Amino acid sequence: RAAAAAASSGDESGRGGDGGGGGGVYELQLKGSGRTPFSRSFDGRAVVRSCVREFLASEAMAALRVPTTRALCVVETGEVARRAWYASEPSPINAGAKAAEAAGGPLGALKRRAQRAGGGGSDGGADASGAWRPAAPRKYRPDTLVEERCAVMCRASRSFVRFGQLELFALREAAQGSTRELRELARFAARREFSAEVDVDADGWVGELADAAARAQARLITEWLRVGYVQGNMNSDNALVGGRTLDYGPFAFMEAYDPEFQPFTSDPEGKFAYARQPQAAFVNVQTLAAALAVLEAEDHGPQAAEALQASAREAYAVEFEAQWLEVRRRKLGLSPGHHGVDDLYGRLSTLMQRSRADFTMAFRLLAVAADGFSDEDADAGLRALAPAFGVGAAGASGATEIGGEGDEGGGSDGRAGGDGDAGRGGLPCGELLRSWRTWMLDYQRAVARDAHPSREEEMRLANPKYILRNWMATQAYDRAAAGDYSLVDELSALLERPYDDGTSEQEARYFRPTPDWAYGRAGVAFLS
Repeated sequence: RAAAAAASSGDESGRGGDGGGGGGVYELQLKGSGRTPFSRSFDGRAVVRSCVREFLASEAMAALRVPTTRALCVVETGEVARRAWYASEPSPINAGAKAAEAAGGPLGALKRRAQRAGGGGSDGGADASGAWRPAAPRKYRPDTLVEERCAVMCRASRSFVRFGQLELFALREAAQGSTRELRELARFAARREFSAEVDVDADGWVGELADAAARAQARLITEWLRVGYVQGNMNSDNALVGGRTLDYGPFAFMEAYDPEFQPFTSDPEGKFAYARQPQAAFVNVQTLAAALAVLEAEDHGPQAAEALQASAREAYAVEFEAQWLEVRRRKLGLSPGHHGVDDLYGRLSTLMQRSRADFTMAFRLLAVAADGFSDEDADAGLRALAPAFGVGAAGASGATEIGGEGDEGGGSDGRAGGDGDAGRGGLPCGELLRSWRTWMLDYQRAVARDAHPSREEEMRLANPKYILRNWMATQAYDRAAAGDYSLVDELSALLERPYDDGTSEQEARYFRPTPDWAYGRAGVAFLS
């Protein structure tokens, strides 16, 4: 099904064309088929857990119109492999009933997990401004070995040439004194990925390839930022020359907005965190340009090689700035050329971070909140956003609604609203609430003055309603590992249409903040 969809659209990104040619030719790549000369000391096997994650993620990204490799199929092999995982969590091979928490409920389990991880076990609380501050989960690497069922997944893409492969051949050139293999690989990548932009038979094609790859990478990163995607590991061997997402390892879609969000336990400095992905991609572009500069130096001398690298850096920066402005404009529903995008988006990001607002829900609900421009309408707009607030909180009892008698104080957790795990939406209070009111009024006025005729439709297509949240993927692969693929099918159908409203049942189950059982949970909130 995935391959047929990709072939019919002519582009595996789902965007109807991403600057490449390729003549409808796709490469197939097997994940988990066994050892190869590049397996090092590993067994070359993949498990159901990782294959189901990648299958769901790559197809979800295609439907989101984010450039990606595609997943043709997942096939179980009947083998079993031992993999590092978390002792405190249900084993993927023995899922189902074990997913239920022990006595004490989800928050009791959260405390115990935090204590096992070396944390203090606090559930967090509200600061003086009324911002919800849940205790940040302490990340740790897998601490045991579990047996998991093996599978093989088949990927499809126009090519699988990675930045790191060109980097490798450039390093070999320095040792061997020959650029033949590097040149052949670069020509192949140019023909397969950028035949409309790069003429490999013309002088200057190497520089054209560097610029085209840099622009493709910039477009990819802005799409990641648009949907809240964090790749986890962004080394040069995790970047495709064609500018597509691949390898879906320690990735996650951000739920509570946090520019420092990074699920990958092997990146404690957060150099690949959500807001640092543009810089990480820029470093990869520099790496690619340095590799291609070896060819340029051979063809035209050292000054031309330096100019190629400078041009690639500039191509990335210019494309990223233009595309990132466009993404923010569309997410806010403002017309092209509107001068308030930077200010409104920046202030909104700060408020969402302080409020632990769910990134996807907040932007999806913003289209409703935009109507009106009076103090009363600002409060109505905030009420429209209320379901997105308080991610990671336990909920409050006795809280008052916005505009009510107690909206300066809120409930016991510092938020106004919320009634436990099933419906934890609730507004901030105090100074934070006043800041939200000011921003909402400014935004509503900007929308009213702008009168953008396509605002609602543009916002709907820029802000998905459904994403593959890690807790959804966890439930799916737990069941699949036990032989039940019904939830994989259910999520596949949901994520094929991420911009639709869906049914009331789908909305209740999947358009919601992180459930308490998943907050801080090893293998869900963070993973290796």
